Amino acid sequence: ATGTISIDTLDDSIQEHLLWHGTSKASAEAIVTADFRIPKDAKHGFRFGSGLYFAEDIGKSLSYAPLEKGSDAGNKSQFVLLCRVLCGQMHYTEGRSDGNASADAKQVGKHAVLANPMAEGPREFIVLTEMQVYPEYLVEVSVSKAEGP
Repeated sequence: ATGTISIDTLDDSIQEHLLWHGTSKASAEAIVTADFRIPKDAKHGFRFGSGLYFAEDIGKSLSYAPLEKGSDAGNKSQFVLLCRVLCGQMHYTEGRSDGNASADAKQVGKHAVLANPMAEGPREFIVLTEMQVYPEYLVEVSVSKAEGP
């Protein structure tokens, strides 16, 4: 069907995944328009080194997406991108933080970092180049106002 995405179309031989990326509405729209860019100074730091960060758990990605005005004037929203990510060969780490992980991955010819903090997750995928990512969908998650008692 047109306009749908399926995991059946993913290529396991190159470790292709559908992963989430949480960000602001303005950044998400810029990414959709002009593609991803690896920042020099990351807003949330480089916990596992330089690269583009993705998660398989939408909750993890929402933790990086600020609560802001959405399409529905009455509610706040958060924005995430569902992306097709080509991970290739991955460097694996279980550290809570490893600022050298992406540099270590490059040094041994890997294409990405798979970070699984304390082997408990949620897992994060850090790709080393912009060419490894294609944003499929921009998703707005509406957060309803809490009603009083």
